[in-house]
Amino acid sequence: MEELREGPAVSLQGGGVWPLAGLPADRPYAGAWSTLEPLHVLAQFWRDQGVASRLPAGPGGYRPYWSFLAEDPALLDDRDLAAWGRDLLRRGHRPELVWGEGARAWSDRWQAAARRGDEATARRLAEALLRYAPLHPGAAAFFGEMADRFAAAGDPAAALRLRTLARQAEAQLPVLKANGLERALAALAIAYLALVLVLGVRYLPAQRRSLADWGGLWGSWVRNPLRRFRYLLFAHAGWGERLLAALLFFAAVAVLWLWGGVRGFEAETARPPLDRATLVGASFENWPAGPERAALQAYAALPGDAAAPRAFEGAAPLAFVEALRYRLTGDPQALLAAYRDEAVYPPLRAALGLGDDAWSEVYRAAGVERLGTPRARDLCRAYLIGSLRQLTVRPTRSLEALGWSSGAAWALLAVLAAWALLHLWVLLLPRPRGTVRAAGTVARAFELLVPGSTSFGKGWGVVLLLAAAYGAVRWILGDPTGGGLWLAAAYLPHLVLWYGEVHR
Repeated sequence: MEELREGPAVSLQGGGVWPLAGLPADRPYAGAWSTLEPLHVLAQFWRDQGVASRLPAGPGGYRPYWSFLAEDPALLDDRDLAAWGRDLLRRGHRPELVWGEGARAWSDRWQAAARRGDEATARRLAEALLRYAPLHPGAAAFFGEMADRFAAAGDPAAALRLRTLARQAEAQLPVLKANGLERALAALAIAYLALVLVLGVRYLPAQRRSLADWGGLWGSWVRNPLRRFRYLLFAHAGWGERLLAALLFFAAVAVLWLWGGVRGFEAETARPPLDRATLVGASFENWPAGPERAALQAYAALPGDAAAPRAFEGAAPLAFVEALRYRLTGDPQALLAAYRDEAVYPPLRAALGLGDDAWSEVYRAAGVERLGTPRARDLCRAYLIGSLRQLTVRPTRSLEALGWSSGAAWALLAVLAAWALLHLWVLLLPRPRGTVRAAGTVARAFELLVPGSTSFGKGWGVVLLLAAAYGAVRWILGDPTGGGLWLAAAYLPHLVLWYGEVHR
């Protein structure tokens, strides 16, 4: 809120004006977390001065969840924590969604209170965070630490339960991460360049002989550039080797697109309100258009005027979309379609009476309908599917998400397209007759350096190549132990195969 106006009405950040009597009671807290700090200081001052042990409650004893966040977590009893959790859900926050790094303003204080508190306090706060905000910042490490503490205290059952439910909560996260895709792209790029290097040295003498009548390796660019382009990607190589080079290239391009798509998704979910584990108030205007986005917008508008289900007709087979359609229309066919899409979708199983998960009772206690609720992984799927639908409309979206300007993204896209066509063209051309691979010292030395080089034509050599590339990436990124193990796993069988090839 920025100011109070006549009416009475309040002016909100972003330009909106609401009558004071019409302020919605089910909206999530949208202010900066730092604005709760004065309340925290006030509560501490009152306790120190003996004025009051708690912040005052509203009529009927109601307190919004952010007032609990301003309190000392160690002073909250089971009733307080249940009230806090119920209000979180009623105001649109969901256990299936992720809290961004900004939530550390309160979650770090709760974790610290659990760590320094007695056994009862630790159990109480860990249980509350697990039930209502299991995907808060640092949750995995915190729950693991608490499980170890419970086990050390002689309660292995509680430790097992906490670890199991924490893993179930993590299963709702997106499978793809930008950091992991960046490593995958680096590994594929290293493998592709190593393959190109080996094939270039292996078939260089054959290229020289074939291009001798056309100006040689350099003059042929002027006298017959089309023929020279053909040899650029090793027309002398075996068909299996050419196919392998093409597959590695196309795999790298696909991972590049995925990397940009996931990076764009992570940037969107790092902004409010998505960084507060809620879709309430989200416009999704920067998301790729499509029926998946329409379904998310319809859910965000609940329980008010959601969009008609026909707005997300033709959506990809995502269980939450069909479950949401059933919730809006009551069509039992939508429920069956949701089950076919993903039989383990927890709200669906609860609705069909096939069993609850750890959060079903949380929703029931809060009186909140769960069916159609998207998980964090569903948001990522919807974003990537929408990006794929919009590929012909905005093909540079993924590259721009990686920081490329529009012009540079288009230029890179043109280069990749030309290189892809060249790969396909070389695949379709017959191998020149009489091709013999080089067997000299230089060629053998390059084959020794690149794992799997003796078996590229058979296909399985790429396994050793990719293992070595991944190991090199891990080593470069500061993990010499893990990287060394991968490199050893690639080089040991390669050396045996190379030795056998040389002395055959």
